[in-house]
Amino acid sequence: MFATLLQFATSLRARLLLGTCAMLLPLVVLAVAGYLLFSSVIDGFNNVVDSVFRQMVPVSFLEKSVEQARAVLRAGGDGGSGAAAARVRFRELSQHTDETFRLLIEASSG
Repeated sequence: MFATLLQFATSLRARLLLGTCAMLLPLVVLAVAGYLLFSSVIDGFNNVVDSVFRQMVPVSFLEKSVEQARAVLRAGGDGGSGAAAARVRFRELSQHTDETFRLLIEASSG
């Protein structure tokens, strides 16, 4: 057994294998470290994107509600036959806008 172990330690194949492993070990360590660092940076970006998305979606809904109310005011502002319907529609949109704004305030404070 000792002769086999001594022969393995002195064989050319064993020395080439050991040398190759010794040269590739730092590369493997750097690859693993690079992957872990890259993963942590990407997770940080994902957290920022999720945070901005949670804040911007309610704001975009609020903006849409305000634009719809403004369009109703423009359309019914002439005082014609559609003015009463425009006032009712504006009141509905105004309530919806107020509700969306209330939800936005609750989401940002919570």
